[in-house]
Amino acid sequence: MSQISSALSFLAIVGGAAESGSAIAMARKNKVDLTVGIALGSSIQIALFVAPVLVLLSYLIAPQPLELAFSRAEIGSLLIAVLIGTVVAGDGHFQLV
Repeated sequence: MSQISSALSFLAIVGGAAESGSAIAMARKNKVDLTVGIALGSSIQIALFVAPVLVLLSYLIAPQPLELAFSRAEIGSLLIAVLIGTVVAGDGHFQLV
C-alpha cells in the first residue's frame, strides 16, 4: 500500500469513528432525532462525496479505474435502504413529498 492510500484509509476510519462516537453519545442522552440525523448525514456524505472522489482518484492511482455501474440487485437494495431511512426519519410514518 502506498502512503497516500494508507493516509486516506486512516482519515476515513478516524472520521467515521468520530461520527459514530458522537452518535453513540447522543443516543445515551436519549436524543434520538440527533442520533438519526448523524447517521443519515454520514450516509449521505459517503454517497455524494466519497464514492465519486474515489472513482476519480482511481484513474490516477489504481491500475484499473473504478466504475459507478450498479446491477439491478444493488439498485433495488439502495431503494429499500432509502425507504427504510425515510420511515425511520419520519417517526414510523411513510410520506411522499
